[in-house]
Amino acid sequence: MNTINGDKKITYAYSPLNHQRSKSSYIIKLTYFLTIFNLVVFIWLISSSRSNYVPVVELNKSCGHRDELEFVSNKSLPSYWKRTSLTMEDQCLQATMSEDNFNFQREIDLLEKCQSSDYTRFWTSPNRYFTFLPINILPVSNKKIVSFSLYGGADRYLRNVVKIIRRYKKLLPDWIPRFWLGSDVPFLMINRLVYEQAEVIIVHQNQPKLSNLTRSPGYQGMFWRFFVADDQHVERYIVRDSDSMLIQREVDAMNQWIKEDTMFHVMRDHKNQSIEILGGMWGGKVDTKIFSTSREYEKALKSGFNNQDGKGLDQTFLQRFLWPIAKRRMTCHTAYRWKFVDSKGCKDFPTPRVGNSFVGAILED
Repeated sequence: MNTINGDKKITYAYSPLNHQRSKSSYIIKLTYFLTIFNLVVFIWLISSSRSNYVPVVELNKSCGHRDELEFVSNKSLPSYWKRTSLTMEDQCLQATMSEDNFNFQREIDLLEKCQSSDYTRFWTSPNRYFTFLPINILPVSNKKIVSFSLYGGADRYLRNVVKIIRRYKKLLPDWIPRFWLGSDVPFLMINRLVYEQAEVIIVHQNQPKLSNLTRSPGYQGMFWRFFVADDQHVERYIVRDSDSMLIQREVDAMNQWIKEDTMFHVMRDHKNQSIEILGGMWGGKVDTKIFSTSREYEKALKSGFNNQDGKGLDQTFLQRFLWPIAKRRMTCHTAYRWKFVDSKGCKDFPTPRVGNSFVGAILED
């Protein structure tokens, strides 16, 4: 503070020059900070992405093949292959895949052997008449499973699968769709099923030679979905067709079954569903002491099922081998009663029909 002619004059430290210097210093410090921050983020991104890279043979960059190995991000790999690679024991694969020649059955056996031990905590393979290779098994105990078979490339069964899965997730959010797939199901469909968080099991049709088994029957795929009844990690299951949409009338009937706590659930909701158990309209609780698909399937083969084929054979199997067990331990809903169909103990559906809809209807669109 200065005085002029006896008057006091206040002098402040601010001046345009000092202000300019302070501003320049601030900008320099901010630039240094941003530079260091960006460098740290860049290093982190590089290290993170490299940890997700796996060596694979790059295929088809220009409709051809390349021999060299390149690092390709896991993000570019379909989830089906990612999940498969993550659930294999690498050391097991390296130790067992030493043969130069490719043998299909040997490769199947090796893949089955080298599945991750984590799967055994959430999946029990029946593995008696087919080789079941789990591709995607969700880490859930005491599961409720919606069991489907899917094989072949028929558009009728493929075009609505995703829509059906999402419908089940909406109306039955606690239930997990599980697909038992033939090796002829298109790769892209397998990939989509995994993306939709469905359980996926590829089935190799390799039935053993029984004394009276003269040929491999052509109806195996219809039976795969029944083997969910032998999975000890499943609490309750329903068996459904892969071309049929879930409706609320069905959900209400299921809730009544669960409330009554019976072992089996059977439904008939159309005049043409004139058999005791429809292949895609029944369910149960897992208790292999009472019912085992593997055990009953063995009886069926020995009784001559290997000499039969064609549509509806799965329902003949259920009528002969499951119905005698289920009819004493079931909740049965039926909308029709036929003289030639055993409907003893069955009751009406708990909710009325909406329009012309019915449980088990084939989805046309």
